[in-house]
Amino acid sequence: MKKKLRPLLLLAVAYGILAITMPVEGLRALGTVGRYFKEVAFILPPVFVLMGLLDAWVPKETVELHLGHTSGLRGILLSIVLGSAAAGPIYVAFPVAVTLVRKGTRVLNIVVFLTAWAAAHLPMIIVEMRFLGLTFALIRTGLTLIMGVTIGVIMERMAVPIEVADEPAQVN
Repeated sequence: MKKKLRPLLLLAVAYGILAITMPVEGLRALGTVGRYFKEVAFILPPVFVLMGLLDAWVPKETVELHLGHTSGLRGILLSIVLGSAAAGPIYVAFPVAVTLVRKGTRVLNIVVFLTAWAAAHLPMIIVEMRFLGLTFALIRTGLTLIMGVTIGVIMERMAVPIEVADEPAQVN
């Protein structure tokens, strides 16, 4: 148990030192941590409910058919649509990706899904078009997705397995 708490204890010591040596910055840092904790506390519970519903309602065979090893271009396009239409910050994508992996999604499609979620959200593209122009937004999004597909293909060819633990990783 001590090894699991070591990073948290080190962080608490660092905040303590910061609070003593630079009280204003220490309070600001603590406020930032509090705001992020509140954000995560409000976002993750609904995500876990949706993941449970996905796990219960969508059969593994359906996910394997549309996002598995035989899905081909259809699976890539579906991964792009799912990732770019999803809502929420990128840290929400990882629990969803874990559920998709457990359902039989191939590595390529997981990489494309995460790439689309992080860099091809529809609202992001609309804002880019407004401030940087349609051409820039389309080229940037296209190149980002092409690189996501390329990296996914490389990861599959390197036989990089995605291991999903039933329990959180243990810190030694």
